[in-house]
Amino acid sequence: MTIFARLRGLKLSVPLLIASVFVCGMTAYALFFDDPYVVLFMAPFFLLGCARGRHPLVLLALSTIPAIVVLLISTAKTLATGFSLVTYDGLFLRQNLLLLAYNDWRVASVLIFLIFGFVFYVRSLLAGRGRVTRAERRLVGFLSLTSIGCIFAVQQWDGDILDWQYELSHPSIRALVKSVRLPELRLAVPAKSSEMPRFENLSIAAPEAAIPDLFFILQESTFHPRLVEAGYEPINLYSSQADHSGNLHVHTYGGGTWMTEFAFLTQISPNAFGNGGHYVFHQLAGHIKRSVFTLLKEQGYRTIVIYPVDGNFINAKRFYTSIGVDEFYDPESLNLGKGWQWQIPDKDLYGAIQNKLEESDRPTAVMMLTINQHGPHDTLDPVKDYLGRFEQSDAAYGEFLNYLSSRDKRSGVVAFGDHHPFFTSTLMENESLKYLTAYDIRCVNFSCADKPFSKNDRKNLDVTFLAPFALKQFGFRLDDLSIAQQNLLGVCDGDISECEEKDRLAFNGVFSHFVQ
Repeated sequence: MTIFARLRGLKLSVPLLIASVFVCGMTAYALFFDDPYVVLFMAPFFLLGCARGRHPLVLLALSTIPAIVVLLISTAKTLATGFSLVTYDGLFLRQNLLLLAYNDWRVASVLIFLIFGFVFYVRSLLAGRGRVTRAERRLVGFLSLTSIGCIFAVQQWDGDILDWQYELSHPSIRALVKSVRLPELRLAVPAKSSEMPRFENLSIAAPEAAIPDLFFILQESTFHPRLVEAGYEPINLYSSQADHSGNLHVHTYGGGTWMTEFAFLTQISPNAFGNGGHYVFHQLAGHIKRSVFTLLKEQGYRTIVIYPVDGNFINAKRFYTSIGVDEFYDPESLNLGKGWQWQIPDKDLYGAIQNKLEESDRPTAVMMLTINQHGPHDTLDPVKDYLGRFEQSDAAYGEFLNYLSSRDKRSGVVAFGDHHPFFTSTLMENESLKYLTAYDIRCVNFSCADKPFSKNDRKNLDVTFLAPFALKQFGFRLDDLSIAQQNLLGVCDGDISECEEKDRLAFNGVFSHFVQ
């Protein structure tokens, strides 16, 4: 009898042993990483489970589960994007979570698992009846006081998003909680207003000859194939036979297409607004008063965007409309599909451009994004998968160029990549190569101006320089902001992050005239 009693006692201690591991692990994490904010996620669930007849240590362990799940999600996001979980991620989830779940079984599976897991977790907390024990009362007091202290500390925190790189690059609940207090995006400018260059010429000037139709083609997740297969020479896309082609330095890796879109269209890096530049489409919609599209509209252009995903995704339609786009078309409005379909061929999107061109004789400026190379790529042989898709995009681009050549009209074309796909992280030891995509510029049915972009024109071109560089080749006279950009940042070997801080701030000061 004594042996059975001991066995029963040992059996009963197993939950306590597991609970001890959970509690000790979370305590060690909070102390080692200076993250007491885990208590904010523990306290409400501990309160829910009180008076249920559980051992207080088991209940305390159960209350750590939400904090652990949040940490795991933040870690996964940091590994994928280099940016930890913050409250602004709610801007993405607001309209896009169900859309992504509908079109991607993996997202749907995770979402279903989390929903059912949360329901099961809460039901298990509420199961049983008992009384509030003395230990539970003491733990409630401790968790409540610690939570109040955390809330007070956050209220007193006056951190600047420009100065907390470490916080955002390391997953923690501290970063998530503190992000509640992050200020709105702002542009860092010189301390003295006198340091801001002034300008009078706010508009570009059209070419002396007939103005061309303009086509800006963002090729999703593309880079020059020679980075993974030496000696590869494309037939059309990024070909050395283009009027101008070369490496393009971008400011994001593995994702964040909108950051490249923003940099190309506004001529300023989203990072100039701090790490929150990841959310420029949401936070700066309606606040940017100058873009490639606003400049072209002044010259009488019809402005169009052909988008490969739903216009609500990342707030794209609202942002583009706010920077001078007259017509925004997503797959549903083009009858190319509903929701997010990663398999829309490039040729279908080029076909949509052709249909829109036939609707009007006005000079037209089109921004089109492809989706053919969007990951994930084949895990066994991602390079072969990438090259196969690249050949499809190359052929579709060649057909589009042939179509433009057959028209009795001038056309200026810019094709460029937004970022590398994730699989290149294991193929390139040189970190700088991961931020090099490619571009090519074509002058169809007319000759490019072939004027130097600046006195330090180089093969490596930062994406913020690409639009003015192309416009100059198409015969446009640049505005003073573009000229100031060349003078201040054109000496940095194709990477504006390598420019001197005073020069970057000076250019930010120029650009601040167009931020409301």
